[in-house]
Amino acid sequence: MTRLNTDLWVGVGVSLFAVALLVYVIPQAVVVPRSVRYIVLSPDFWPEILAYALLLLGVLMTLKGIFFTAPDGQAEGPSLFSAGSLRVLGIGGVFAGYYLLIPVLGMVWASVLAYGALAAIFRSRHRLAALLVAILLPLILYAFFTHIAGVPIPQGQYVRLP
Repeated sequence: MTRLNTDLWVGVGVSLFAVALLVYVIPQAVVVPRSVRYIVLSPDFWPEILAYALLLLGVLMTLKGIFFTAPDGQAEGPSLFSAGSLRVLGIGGVFAGYYLLIPVLGMVWASVLAYGALAAIFRSRHRLAALLVAILLPLILYAFFTHIAGVPIPQGQYVRLP
């Protein structure tokens, strides 16, 4: 029996990342005004909730790697260049591209491209529906938040929406 070393080390890495978020990143990067009446309205509330959830999942994955074993002869997991691993790398690339494109194209058009790229990565069977959702959903959300809710959505340097 071999230990699931992949789960162990990924769990440790995720746990350390969550601790770094809780201890350093969130307190340094999120500005919290002193006059917040309700904790759920605090700007650091949801980032902390997500960081704690990430910590819990990292600890559970670490425990799985420690206590559960794979049967002899069974592979521990996918190799670095398997289809699943390349898909995960592609998703990370889409997220990085989305982050970099928001200041240039704006949130709406970057969302259109990101959704389309994710539909392609996941090989959606419903390509026409995915294309329609990729275009219409960001536009509808933009119209709602900007014109009805009064919440400004980041616009790009080159293309501005009314």
